Amino acid sequence: MDVLSTADFVNAYANGAKTAYKAVMKPTEGTILTVVRESAQAGLNKIKETDDLVEIMHTIYEAGEDAGFIASPERSWRGRFWWARTRLCTSSL
Repeated sequence: MDVLSTADFVNAYANGAKTAYKAVMKPTEGTILTVVRESAQAGLNKIKETDDLVEIMHTIYEAGEDAGFIASPERSWRGRFWWARTRLCTSSL
């Protein structure tokens, strides 16, 4: 029986990110491509520290969330919170 190792998973995810960039004629930063690329890089960095899949998945998730916030702050949950808070604070001025 073949087993998928943690390193195999992370490498497959990173290769998927590269393939996605190649599939788009004019890749644009600030899209899902950015989120996938940044989260894949975080996974590749984390695999150097640990082979714990749960830890690596958490790192990938967090990096994706952060990249999504930076790329499109008004769309992520963090961005929606920030925009709402900003509007509330500035509406009283």
